[in-house]
Amino acid sequence: MLFQHSIGIDIQENRISLVHLRTSFTGIQLAGYDMRTMDPSETVDQRLTKARQFVNAYISQRTTIGMADIFISVPNGMAIQRVVEMPIAIKENLREAVRYELEKYIPIPADAIYFDAQILFEDRGKNKLRVLLLVVKKDDLTPYINLGKDIGNGASGIEISATAMSNFFVSQSKNIKKQSFIFFLKDNGNYEFGFLRLGRLNYNRTIPAGSSPQDLMVSVAKEIHHFRSHLDITEDCFQIGTDSSDNDPTLFHALERDENITVSPLQLPLSGLPNHKLCAAFGLAIKGLKQSPMQINFMPLALRKKPSKRVYYIMYTLVGLIVITGMIWGASQVLHQKIMNQQIDDRLDSLKTEVKKVNELQNDVNTLEEQMDQLVQIQQEYVPTLDILKELTDIIPKTGNLHELSISGKTIRIAGTAESSSEIITLLETSPMFNNVAFQSAITKDKDGFEKFQIGLTVE
Repeated sequence: MLFQHSIGIDIQENRISLVHLRTSFTGIQLAGYDMRTMDPSETVDQRLTKARQFVNAYISQRTTIGMADIFISVPNGMAIQRVVEMPIAIKENLREAVRYELEKYIPIPADAIYFDAQILFEDRGKNKLRVLLLVVKKDDLTPYINLGKDIGNGASGIEISATAMSNFFVSQSKNIKKQSFIFFLKDNGNYEFGFLRLGRLNYNRTIPAGSSPQDLMVSVAKEIHHFRSHLDITEDCFQIGTDSSDNDPTLFHALERDENITVSPLQLPLSGLPNHKLCAAFGLAIKGLKQSPMQINFMPLALRKKPSKRVYYIMYTLVGLIVITGMIWGASQVLHQKIMNQQIDDRLDSLKTEVKKVNELQNDVNTLEEQMDQLVQIQQEYVPTLDILKELTDIIPKTGNLHELSISGKTIRIAGTAESSSEIITLLETSPMFNNVAFQSAITKDKDGFEKFQIGLTVE
């Protein structure tokens, strides 16, 4: 819609970046940007106080953007990220289904977190959804929510910078929605590594820069191997978004040679931005002006800024002027309009009948899908119990003890003690035999100081 403004604010430990976009007759335009460094040694409240002053000063100097939509991103490390599989039947009630299963995937009480989830891929053949689950502790996010309430007319959303970066790249190239894509950007001494499939973020990690180009090459190759095996990626061609000023091209030559993939760099900066540190803020601002692939939002519904009606008032005024002008044209135009309205009403009546038929067909489809789900649940496959026992024996460290093992179909539940339960989770996730590894209860400690765990997983 015309005459809209949107602001993206990317907040990191060492800086705050702002991008301001607006719509016009020629499309979306870059209206402004700014960036300020911050001291990572300061507290979160100290940094956010400076961010609040910075953003409000920018808005106050531009009277035309008082009603702008505002979106905020926080550091990726604040969120726990999981890609989980769920039945396709819960598609229409995804959020409630995830809420019900939340503690199965995240070892934190549900009342202590904010979360959001988004469907990444729909596999109708297996009746499965691949879902991105993002969770942030309430104590960590609350200062940013308070910031959102205090800037402009209130923020419309909060997410992590990786999802905002994904929306930026998709806005730059339509091909990214059709192919596998990696962004690889140096930031604050490390590299932000993200994998997009069909325009949606499937995988994100922060990679240490390492002491040598060879160390970096090994780390990048490891990440590529990881998401390929866990996300069933078979492609051997990836387009990579990178800033050539920060990256050695020999790295990509090595990837092509050693990892048997084709690298097609997408050089930055783009869209008139001076450097890639503003890209996440651009990806945030674009959400206020058009539909974006990643729709993650941690902001509670009750606190999100209500859409501005200013644009609608302008449009209604323009429509009124057009109507008045039309009346001046003469009674013939009024009669013509009446005829057109009658034709529209007739067409609507016809469409209502078609819609009713479509709804009936949809009900039939839903019934068939439910029956298919029931048939899939009935099927059972043989599980090689001895192989499972051997794999668990090899994986669990000598400092760990397994007290309980139960197997039902492809579902396994184990319980025991270990010096570090999170280490057990990591080892199980790296095994090619197991999937959907998750805590099934909160971690506690026994009298000897060992962590007691209960973990659920499925057999590949």
